[in-house]
Amino acid sequence: MTFVRVKRVRGRPYGYLVENTWRAERGQSRQRVLGYLGRLDRFRPERLPAAHRTPEILHQLTVMRAAERKRTLDTAARHRERFVAALLAGDAARTARMAKEGIRDLGREEFLEHVLAGALHEIGHRWSQGAVTVSQEHLASAILIEYLARLNGTRSPRASTGPEVVLCVPDGEQHTLPLLLAEIPLREKGYRIANIGPSAPTESTAAIVRARRPAGVLISVTQPRCLESAGELARELRRQLPNLRVAIGGQAVASSPTPPAFAGVELHRGPIADYLDAWPDVRPRS
Repeated sequence: MTFVRVKRVRGRPYGYLVENTWRAERGQSRQRVLGYLGRLDRFRPERLPAAHRTPEILHQLTVMRAAERKRTLDTAARHRERFVAALLAGDAARTARMAKEGIRDLGREEFLEHVLAGALHEIGHRWSQGAVTVSQEHLASAILIEYLARLNGTRSPRASTGPEVVLCVPDGEQHTLPLLLAEIPLREKGYRIANIGPSAPTESTAAIVRARRPAGVLISVTQPRCLESAGELARELRRQLPNLRVAIGGQAVASSPTPPAFAGVELHRGPIADYLDAWPDVRPRS
């Protein structure tokens, strides 16, 4: 009998294809690992060896992935509630403790996507409903900026030899936290990062990109009114550098019922982790 076994490391589920055989002469079973499947929550059935791509194994994977997804979301919801409370209390030390616990239970990537990014959205929603004051929102943002800057500063410098990716916002966009959030997974994949931060005129941002000639540009848009200027920036970048990879994402894109389309530009409506999946790992293999 062949089945999938799960091992959890730092909050992340990893799968192994295991064969179980009965040894009659010894009256006991013997298990042998046939293959490593990688992250179970990101595993694709087509990666299974053809000989083991059976209905039973595929069903087991489907059930296990659904269970893992529910477990992740339930755990993240509990951590997010405590994380938001710490942020709105203006307690930086408590926020850092909540983050450490969240990373321990979920892993860094899931914490950033489901807890930290989710907290940003939740605080923004409460502010729009009048449940959070401007001062609370500004203090929470300042705490998050400091935390993410510190987190980025502790990452390994091994990315310094990889291709460069420019992170920016369009003219008029003041929310730069998503850029700090995007730095972490990109650095972990081996990219050098040029985060050019706060809002700047389209011509200024395009000039920096043209001078640096990066492998790609990620444009983050939080405010719906800035979608048009994001499109202008993307078009200008593509005009000056026709082969440049340009992607637009962020809360404004995700919440728009009909986000605009731009020729030659990747438009991402999902969480940041989803569209960063499209960027290959460029770290040198040991």
